[in-house]
Amino acid sequence: MQKPNPTQSKISDLFAAFYAQNGKDEFESLKENGTPLFSPDDPIMASTHPLDKILLKLIKKLNVTEEYFTEKYKDYALRCKGYHIIQTSNNKSNLLKALKSGQITIKRFLEMSRILGLTPTRYRFEFECNGEPVNVELSDKPDITGDIEE
Repeated sequence: MQKPNPTQSKISDLFAAFYAQNGKDEFESLKENGTPLFSPDDPIMASTHPLDKILLKLIKKLNVTEEYFTEKYKDYALRCKGYHIIQTSNNKSNLLKALKSGQITIKRFLEMSRILGLTPTRYRFEFECNGEPVNVELSDKPDITGDIEE
């Protein structure tokens, strides 16, 4: 009996179609059973800084573990940044150290979103000035409603 050719198999077509529709990356399984990215002792957990809070919510919502982050960072550093494999480990450690200490900058926040494959499409800021709300929204999409004045 001959073995079937995997490139011409209907099963391989089904798997390819399933994973193309699913939209999950190859590291999704690392989210299931892994070590949390931040421990309760990390200063970022007690931070009141807005970007820290947003990052923590994203990490929790996406269920990012240390193992998942390590693989995503390695992929990002090699593919997007063109780092050498030794550089990736060193830079990942520096990034995690900066994140865990809290008070992250917008540059670090955006780098983290690129690593996780997130694309910010809208930023909304709400302020209060003399008891009146002031809202400013930035978006990649053109403003067709005309309700935000610059």
